[in-house]
Amino acid sequence: MVHGPLLVLYRKHLAEADFSGAKTVLDTIEQQYAHRPFFAEIVAGERERLERHGLVLEPSHSSRDHLPTQRAPSPGIDRERHQEDHNWYFNDELETCLNSWWSCTSPAETASAPRSLLVLGNNFSLSTGVFRPISHYLNFLHHLGGMRLHSVQLSDDACPDLIRRLIDQHDTVLINGLQQICNVRHLAKAVAEAATTSGRSVHGYLHETAWILDRLPEDQKQRIRNIIPHLDLLLCCQRQRDDFAPYGLAKSHTIIRNPTLNINSEDPTQRNRRNSSTVLMVGTVKERKGVALFNSCASQMTPQGFRFSWAGQIRDKYISLGPDVLHLGHLGSQALQRILSKTDIFFLSSLEDTFPLSAVEAYLHGCKVLLPSTTGLVDLMNNRSGVLIYDHHDVDAVEPLLKTLRDQPPPTPSDRRAIASCLGLEAFIDRIHRPLITNTLATHRSSTESNWPGIAVVAHLYYTDLVFELSKQLQSVAGPTTDLYITVPTHKQTPTLISRLERMFQPRFRSVQIISVPNRGMDVGPFFEVIRRIQVADANPADLILKVHTKKSRRASGADKGKRWRRGLLNGLLGNRDNVQSIINCFLHKPDLGLLAPEQFLMVRSQKDRTTGANDMLVRELLERYQLPVEIEQPFVRGTMFWARCSTLMQELQRSPLPELIQFEPGHATDGSLAHAYERLLPYLLQRHQPVHPHQPSSMFP
Repeated sequence: MVHGPLLVLYRKHLAEADFSGAKTVLDTIEQQYAHRPFFAEIVAGERERLERHGLVLEPSHSSRDHLPTQRAPSPGIDRERHQEDHNWYFNDELETCLNSWWSCTSPAETASAPRSLLVLGNNFSLSTGVFRPISHYLNFLHHLGGMRLHSVQLSDDACPDLIRRLIDQHDTVLINGLQQICNVRHLAKAVAEAATTSGRSVHGYLHETAWILDRLPEDQKQRIRNIIPHLDLLLCCQRQRDDFAPYGLAKSHTIIRNPTLNINSEDPTQRNRRNSSTVLMVGTVKERKGVALFNSCASQMTPQGFRFSWAGQIRDKYISLGPDVLHLGHLGSQALQRILSKTDIFFLSSLEDTFPLSAVEAYLHGCKVLLPSTTGLVDLMNNRSGVLIYDHHDVDAVEPLLKTLRDQPPPTPSDRRAIASCLGLEAFIDRIHRPLITNTLATHRSSTESNWPGIAVVAHLYYTDLVFELSKQLQSVAGPTTDLYITVPTHKQTPTLISRLERMFQPRFRSVQIISVPNRGMDVGPFFEVIRRIQVADANPADLILKVHTKKSRRASGADKGKRWRRGLLNGLLGNRDNVQSIINCFLHKPDLGLLAPEQFLMVRSQKDRTTGANDMLVRELLERYQLPVEIEQPFVRGTMFWARCSTLMQELQRSPLPELIQFEPGHATDGSLAHAYERLLPYLLQRHQPVHPHQPSSMFP
């Protein structure tokens, strides 16, 4: 741990048993020293110490400037992202949004929701460009859970068979922006065929206006005419309806605007830290962004004390910034926010910019904003404090307005809150998510999932900070035939936690039971407590049982390896509804199958098990008790997460009385414990008549 005043304060809180205060200091230490080698392991150990003292930890927040992208993974595809690749950020605003959707979604609605989404688009950058708005939605869907996500940039010459196959493999298709429509030669025809033959809904989330449409070559205009009649359009502003009207009548129009993240209210001292007369523009340096006007303003007004900066890439060597403009280059999200917090005026110099988020985020950061009358933002921001509008793209029209803004106060908190509410994440998700759900054909999903067997999910929640990760995973199995049992250690059970769990889970499952258990037997002891309840339950008998828990394994494997194990197991057993459907199908097609688990976590008894780990003696004793061969050759499941046929498991467990919780070791159990012995035994019992099915969830992805 780091030496210094923070460490002294942290130790003081521990000595005084002020574990909440200790956690606050630990968060500060982590933020300041997270870059140091092995530091995550140290912090994880301290967090576990606080949890042992009964502190209920909140989920950790995170944010990334760049998301992983696979480039040219196969012919016809230039780049793509899958599932976890869409995990951009997790913060308070997203927590609120997720809780809102989970709490108002019924089991039937959960079961009939789209299972997969294909997004076709160009330029996967998060900082600027048309992929930033849809990335907010993809990030929400990733954390909501249940859906298989796939983002693709098709090559211009992608063959028709590839495009049709991609469309057929997804419930919902969304084309983000005009670039793919204009450049991919066979896209319009493939979309028309999909709409005609399967009735599949394809959405077009379009950001462009007449300024761009009028400048397109005729062949690209024709592609737009060919595809528009087959699209449900999602538009950024009302004026786009008139811009696209000459290209055909779309199936529907929905104005969804673009989202922005909520910005905390400005510290009163922040105003004094702003650099007066600083003017900023954000975007790629090109003609459409008004680089000529920006250069002219900088040349004329720099001698008057103004300082002009531009954040964005230069892609055209024939277009450049003038000598009076400071080029900041391409900035990541967090770096851009730091610049905005010090900027006086955001000047949107664009000739055409439908709904630029950078201008909105500048306003929410407290910048005064100068907008052209051509942008869709005018509909929302005109007459707001700290906002002026110009009608003509010339220096004579802009110069007096920049001078006026310099002398004006910053936007008021009330105006900033109003814009944040209208364009905030929750409002945007509501505007975009409902049309996609409404317009997506759900007939085949409803008919399939109505035949899902009765499922009992047993989830042990020891690490309370992982509750959102658990909820995301359980979205894949939620529905009208699923009962959820959540066990929580008694020393962590608080009214606040119970209330949160009830709000998160009860609306989506047939029934939910939250069970307080002593901290004994790790996840195995609590599992047997639930098994006792299932054995005596009269209503809603379960056909399948899913056993999961919030594994960290920090002591045994280290924080990083524990995280990889947990996510590997949960993604293999849950992951998305398509994966769960394939698991259910496996049990339906193999009536003797008792056990299914991810292939990579199956393991035969190791030398450590037989000697060093001291597990062998207890395992042998249990094998004899349950009449299984002592030298069993079947694998067990590392991590003790699996699917099981309920009748098989119950029949096997009736051969001997279940151990009481008092018989298990308290707290974390080491090798040689009763919990570790049952970790081996449970899979052996389920394989008495049929070997485990080694599941490979990766096969579910196209």
